Formats: sequence, structure tokens, C-alpha cells
Amino acid sequence: MTGLEGVGGCGGENSTVVESREWVMSAYAAEGVPTSDHLKLRTTKLSLDANSIPDGHVAVELLWISVDPYLRTRMTGHDDGLYFSQFALNEVITAFGVGRVFLSKNGKFSTGDIVINPFFPFAEYCIAPPTFLRVIDPTAGIELPAYLSSLGVPGFAAWVGIEVLGNPKPGSNVFISAAAGGVGIFAGQLAKLKGCRVVGSTGTDEKQGVASWTPPPPAVSHYYYFPDSPLLNPDQPLTHCEKQAKWKKVKSTTLSSTFRWVITILSSLASLPSSPSLLSPSSTCSLSCLVKLLKEEFGYDEAFNYNKETDFDAALRKYFPNGIDLYLDNVGGKMLEAVLNHVNLHARIPICGMISQYNQIWTEREGVRNLLNMVGKEVRMEGYLVGSYLDRFDDFTKEMETYTKEGKLRSKHKIYCGIESFIESLGSMFTSSNIGKVVIQVKP
Repeated sequence: MTGLEGVGGCGGENSTVVESREWVMSAYAAEGVPTSDHLKLRTTKLSLDANSIPDGHVAVELLWISVDPYLRTRMTGHDDGLYFSQFALNEVITAFGVGRVFLSKNGKFSTGDIVINPFFPFAEYCIAPPTFLRVIDPTAGIELPAYLSSLGVPGFAAWVGIEVLGNPKPGSNVFISAAAGGVGIFAGQLAKLKGCRVVGSTGTDEKQGVASWTPPPPAVSHYYYFPDSPLLNPDQPLTHCEKQAKWKKVKSTTLSSTFRWVITILSSLASLPSSPSLLSPSSTCSLSCLVKLLKEEFGYDEAFNYNKETDFDAALRKYFPNGIDLYLDNVGGKMLEAVLNHVNLHARIPICGMISQYNQIWTEREGVRNLLNMVGKEVRMEGYLVGSYLDRFDDFTKEMETYTKEGKLRSKHKIYCGIESFIESLGSMFTSSNIGKVVIQVKP
């Protein structure tokens, strides 16, 4: 835990020194998922008193940090693929985060302000310049993790892919790969809001809606968070990781906001959080009930498990008998190749990412053999980075905030507790077990 020494109040005469843990890039990982051989957690002492903060800067206590697939591409040691600059060796890495202003020497920010920044150091505390800081309203009815998901990079990536580049007409056939991931979960909902028929591919049956309850081992450091849970006393608000402790780290890969009312009823019968029968097949709410509720929540017309499909061509032929008009690609590889065999005339393929390729050097990545189909079908395939569409960020924010407040857009967060969980959380994105947006609650 972080320690405070000589605290005299924010801006007081006494010196305020904190022990701040931070993640450092110690060695590049050309292949595979980065481990403790590549990333080191170190502890430093940071002075937060007014004399130590440069004019115009603010001292920030980090609350939430976003864990995104693109971070992996900045740890390879070579520039290709997404062409993001590499993290400097022996320097603190950066990520999108939400923090609280501890002390400000900038007239635009006040102590206690909640701020977001796409380039916060991956640390518990920092001194930040004002360049990318933006104040958000914690009383606006939007949960803070949403600013890292639906209103953050994943939501913006989904919005650009669907609204700007894809722009499907009502009735269009839309396919989303990695549909239960941070981008896919919003892309599918946006396409449904435009009146499209939407099919998603996922890595597990659980992501399609098959419920299961398994008590996790004591070492589990993450849990799924669903806003405004009725299981907790609203008069005694807890932090999200305190909720985790209260629930004895119960892990559910299926709970979601649409069926909170089901949980409320069942909790009185099953004595949550101790009863493992809550989501068992003998529970009051059957598995088919949960499947129906999850489909109604996220709105996908169909979904399939790509790990169970031995023939992607056959799967796409089954789910898209009338062809594909829009494919938002988050995977690349064999799935992209299969899609090109089923595209309609003038189909659009916005390429948001290719997570199946991130942990390989380019000479070992899977090629796509049927690009000629793009010519005959006059397909428009376009890769994109959200940084090129910052002029549309205000439009995106207004639209997504409206959808969120109206209950038309739902989120799912996979929350890891404590900054020390970064390596585990990063690795989770490259497994089929990941559901929703991965974030770290820095301050449990």
C-alpha cells in the first residue's frame, strides 16, 4: 500500500511525500505475452507539496487505469503493425486513466477534481502537465470506469468503426469479431441501434450467454462489475474492490445489468454472497433464462464460439446466408480470410485491430490469400487509429453519453484490484476468457 509521510493537508506547510508504485519497461518482448521478465513494479518516493510541483502542473492520485491491447504493440521493441512508438526501456509506461487531483498549481484544476488523461503514467501518483487533462463530472450519472470503456478508447474505436467508416444502413448484415471484448461489446450495440442484423464471434460459450458459477481460488484478483448492484446497501457505499471482498471474490462471467432484478430476488433466497447455488442449474433462474436475458441486453441476433468452429467458411455461410455488408475486424488472420469469401458487393471492412497477430513477429503471422475478392466485390477495407479522428471526439462523447443515460448502451467491466495486477490483466486480453473492458482499480 502507498504510504504518506509528513502529511500537512493538501497544500499545507508540511511536506507531503508518498510511496508510489509504478510499472517500468525493463526489456522488450518481441513475441508472446509480456511477463515479469519485461515489466517491473518499482516503488519510488514522490513529493506532492506545492514547492515540488512545477507551475501549471497538478499532482494526481490515480484511481482507475485502462488496460488495452494496443499497449502490447508498444512493448515489442520494433516499429511495425500499429506503428505506435515503443515504450522507452527503464522508463514508466503510460496508459489511459482516471485520477483525482491531489494538489493543483493550475487555475483550470482544483483539488478534488476528477480528471482523465490518455497518457497517465502507470503509477499510483504522478505530477502531470495540463496538456491532455480533462475534468469530468462524477455526479453526471455515469460510472467512472465508463470513461475508460464506452466513453474511452474502446467506445471511440467502436464508434468510429461503425458510425464513421462503416455507416451501415438499416437491415445491413453486420459481423463483429471479438464481440465480447472491450471494442466489440459496444460495436454490436451501436450497429443494433442503427437497425442492423448483428452476429458476433467469441471465444467461449459463456460470452454467448451460457451461465456458470465456479468458486475462484483465493488468489483471484479480479471480478466482474455491474453498475448499481442491488446486492449492496446503497446507504453504505463501498469501493469496487471492497465489493469484491464483501462477495468473497465471487466470480461470475454472466451477470449483467438487465437481470439485476433476478439477482435481487434470488439473493433473498440464496443468502448471497455465500451460496454457490445462485447460478447453478437448479437455481430459480434457469440457464435458458440467463441466455435470453443476456441476448436481450446486448442485442446480438446470433453469436458463435470460434474455438468450436472447425470451418469458419461454413460458420459464416450458416450465420450470413445473405452475405456480409459490414465486418468490424478486431482479430485478423483466418477469420478475415473467411469473411472475404462471404462479403457482399460494396461491403465495408473497418480494421480496428488484429489481436491474433500482436504476439507474433510479422514473418510468423497468418497471411490472407483471397484479397482478390476485394476487387470483384469492390470492397472497401480500411485500417484506422482513433487518434486520426479526434475532431469527432465531441460528437462521439455527446452521442455515447446520451445512449448511456437513456439505458440504450450497456457496459461490462472486468476489474482487477491493485496496480500490482497489471501483468495478469494484460495477459487476460489474449485469452478467450476475457469478457468486456479490462480495467484496474488502483486504489481499492
